[in-house]
Amino acid sequence: MAKKKRTPTEVLDVTIQKIDPKGYGFARYVHLPTTGSLGKHLKLFIPNTVPDDVVRVTVPNARGRRRATVDYDELLTPSPKRNPDIPIDQPVPGGVPLQFMAYEDQLAYKAQLVHDYLAEGEFDTSVIQPIIGMTQPYRYRNKINNER
Repeated sequence: MAKKKRTPTEVLDVTIQKIDPKGYGFARYVHLPTTGSLGKHLKLFIPNTVPDDVVRVTVPNARGRRRATVDYDELLTPSPKRNPDIPIDQPVPGGVPLQFMAYEDQLAYKAQLVHDYLAEGEFDTSVIQPIIGMTQPYRYRNKINNER
């Protein structure tokens, strides 16, 4: 059996495009095309990020894979959607993947998730009411798990 060809580790600067349902930031990187190709797409899932963050990541075997879940090495440009009250240099406790996002943006993200899930199930989405946020959104836990 032949061994898979391994490519070197690469350091990439990427912009977070959206947050996936598990709370990871999603970025897509396209390697420059080689002879006769259109370039290889690499999907990156990066925890503790918010949309529009620009981060530097180190990806082992970057050209030899299609997707990777990696932590970011450096936050190059913070997003305006980032919560300034949460320090980025401390470990993240479990169960709060959206803590780095400003509360108003968390509510908008969750409302969009509900809308998308109901639309996918062919329910009437016109009856969805706006989410009522809390005046003091810290030190509580309310979790919904909608993994498939």
